[in-house]
Order: sequence, then C-alpha cells, then structure tokens
Amino acid sequence: MRPIANPPPHLYTTVGLDRAAARRRDPAWLAERRRDPLTRVVALDDLQLLVVDRPTGPDPFPLDPATLGGAVPESAV
Repeated sequence: MRPIANPPPHLYTTVGLDRAAARRRDPAWLAERRRDPLTRVVALDDLQLLVVDRPTGPDPFPLDPATLGGAVPESAV
C-alpha cells in the first residue's frame, strides 16, 4: 500500500479549500457539483480515509447521493 499523502490528523483548512457550508443544503447546487469533473471528494469515517488502494486507482465517486445514506444530499459532501 502506498503511503498516505495527508496522514492523520487530516487538516483541510487551507485557503484553497471551499467547504461550501452555506450551499450544502441546496440540492441543485449539489447536483451541479456532482456533475463537475473538477469536484473532488474525500471519503472519511471518524477521520479515517475510506479509499482502497488498487493498481488501477480508486473507484469513481458515485453520482447518486442515495448511495451515501439515503436521500439526504448533504451526506454526499
């Protein structure tokens, strides 16, 4: 397994990170972000990365927010 580029604790507080707190409950904005090829997602559970290292790279992020815990789109952010 390759070393983690950002080992715990995971700090995402730089100027370049937009957490979009004011827009997370806007379904239209979330749908647009899911379609945007520049959108990046970091899947964490209790600050543990949920990415499996494979020779082909990680799986694409699913576009359907229902796969992330029901019909609550903010769970996809």
